[in-house]
Amino acid sequence: MPAIPGSFLRRLDEYHGYLSVPDATPRPPVGTVMTLVPNHVCPVVNLFDELLVVERGTIVGRWPVDARGHLS
Repeated sequence: MPAIPGSFLRRLDEYHGYLSVPDATPRPPVGTVMTLVPNHVCPVVNLFDELLVVERGTIVGRWPVDARGHLS
């Protein structure tokens, strides 16, 4: 993770991400907003009506999720 050197996303599911950080590194407080890039986005995308396209911290577009709720 760029914000926390030496950390990595150990596990990701529909509701939680599990971040591993080095022992000497302070853990981010609960509620900290972090940028994550999941390795498999189907379950995540399926939970939302639209995706926000962000460039350098600014929303530059919105993509509708036409197949919302149709994950099988």
